[in-house]
Amino acid sequence: MKIEICNNNSPLIGISIASFNRKERLKECLYAIYESSYKNVFISVVDDGSTDGTWEMLQAEFPSVKAIRGDGNLWWCEATNKAVSACLDSGCDYVILLNDDCLIKKDTLAKFIKRAEEYPGAVIAPVTLDINNPDQVWWAGSSWGPVKYMPFIWL
Repeated sequence: MKIEICNNNSPLIGISIASFNRKERLKECLYAIYESSYKNVFISVVDDGSTDGTWEMLQAEFPSVKAIRGDGNLWWCEATNKAVSACLDSGCDYVILLNDDCLIKKDTLAKFIKRAEEYPGAVIAPVTLDINNPDQVWWAGSSWGPVKYMPFIWL
């Protein structure tokens, strides 16, 4: 399966995914991206030394994904940094950090673009739903600002 990069003026969305030994979850995540209604997408996956066949699955089933292999010492943060760097090096207009156990809906990427254009410079985060109970919000973002009486600490 391959994502086709559009040749129109739509922004290029980079999707950064760090993964370790979650081949089946990653496969579900990637298929959800491929089902998206928004097609101008660059996907970068860092497989940090998986032993469950993740690397082989990426090579065989997802050749259009920029796959980067780690040695098991990157952990989530450095693996994510490498995936984000690959997105930026590829000229992506926006970058999404996506965990390999998350599934996006068909219209999620289009909604991201709409919000990003409405709020330039903002960090956009989706509402996260429980896959087994999609009417229940699991996470809806964070509020950032100074802690009362401690103006140098922000939450």
